[in-house]
Amino acid sequence: MNEFTNEKKESVELIRFFIRHFKTIVIAVLSSMLISVVVTFFIPKEYLAYGTIFPTSANSLEITLDNPSFGYDVEADRLIQILESKEMQQIIMKKFNLVKYYNLDTTDDSWKDDLQKKYFEDISFSRNISMSIVISARLQDPEMAAAVVNTIIDTINPLREKVIKKNFENAYLSFQKEYFDKKAEVDTLTQKISQMRDEIKDPQMIILSTQQTNLNMMSERRYVNSTQLELAINQYMFEQAILNDIAKRYYKAKYAWERPIPSVYVLDRAAVSHKKVYPSYTLNLLISGFGALILCWILLFLKDKVKEIKKSMAS
Repeated sequence: MNEFTNEKKESVELIRFFIRHFKTIVIAVLSSMLISVVVTFFIPKEYLAYGTIFPTSANSLEITLDNPSFGYDVEADRLIQILESKEMQQIIMKKFNLVKYYNLDTTDDSWKDDLQKKYFEDISFSRNISMSIVISARLQDPEMAAAVVNTIIDTINPLREKVIKKNFENAYLSFQKEYFDKKAEVDTLTQKISQMRDEIKDPQMIILSTQQTNLNMMSERRYVNSTQLELAINQYMFEQAILNDIAKRYYKAKYAWERPIPSVYVLDRAAVSHKKVYPSYTLNLLISGFGALILCWILLFLKDKVKEIKKSMAS
């Protein structure tokens, strides 16, 4: 019962407090809201543009044709890494002259860090629940915001191809050297075998019927050449088998390097929107009004308490 009475008494005191200071509170709140409107008017407006893309499930045209599905979380995360890469940043910063846009002082040692910080404050990449990637740009110029997003969308495929094909190029050049080195060995063996066959068919000795020793020497020469020819053919067959294996890897790497990789799926390109997303008059009015109310209540409460303390001390 006493607790209920105390709560009722505190509620009555609170109501009396607001009634007593009603005029002051209303003036403070309205003044704060008016100031927020004026300040909001001078804050630079920002506009949002966004586009949506899906990653591919593989980097091979054959696999993509057999299974033309969207990539999942792993592919989406990898694509975001490319979108956030230094090279992508440099492309966007240079094309849209973001140093000038942000009014950065290049004589300051930290201007590059400031540029990167502002870049990721205004340009973001996020993966949603459907595993698509949303590219957003929030800038003071609506046309520029849309152009930034669409430039990123247009740049992502060449940049992906450059990153992915770097390994393809290394493999291609390595197999190319190995292939032509081995092919030169096989060609040398082919020429050697051809020469040995010619020697056997056309002996370079004059057979004298009266000298049996010359016939024996010619027969011995043919036997020796036949044995060497057989060894050379065996070596040729062995080296040719190796060459065939290298050739398969070489042409596979060559096709992978020369052929394009599958493009990302573009669901939505950015469109220019002239509806500002910042600042918000409604939000600023609510924040300023509520803040002024709380601050005014605290100051008036402290003021009343100080008066009570002074009054009690005087009595």
